[in-house]
Amino acid sequence: MARMVGRPRIKEGRGIGTLISESLIFILLGAALVGAGYWYFFIYVRSPEYALGRFLGAVNSGNNEAQYRMLAESTRTRFFPSDKAYDKDSPLAHGLAARIARTDIVTLRSTPDRWEGDVRIVIRKVGEESLLQAGTEEYKDRYVLRREADGWKVVLEESKLESLKAVSRR
Repeated sequence: MARMVGRPRIKEGRGIGTLISESLIFILLGAALVGAGYWYFFIYVRSPEYALGRFLGAVNSGNNEAQYRMLAESTRTRFFPSDKAYDKDSPLAHGLAARIARTDIVTLRSTPDRWEGDVRIVIRKVGEESLLQAGTEEYKDRYVLRREADGWKVVLEESKLESLKAVSRR
């Protein structure tokens, strides 16, 4: 039998081009993650849209303490001197609890210390059927927020809230 002689197999390893391209991809992915984290924690979380979303979430959950903390100082001193007064006198404190189906926030005017925007809010009707099966109504509210020392706060006396009509028709 004849012996077959061939070229020796070349072991393919990682070349310098592969190493550089893979390293570049990992560096770009890491930079993208760091940039996304910076944007979320240092820009978005401190934005007025985020603050208004938190306030509307507290309204939907019926958390009157969180709502009161998110009110501007002028609203607190003028209308609600304590969180107990807000709980008792404000229709927002519990009037829309578990009834907000959807909100869409649109910025109208923004300055460094004041933000104004429209909120299209869809509220479930209160009826004899379950809230999940209830019909909905759409309202357009205009909220005004002011930057204070501890973040953006809702200024209720300058806001125009059509959704309060849904509270009175319980």
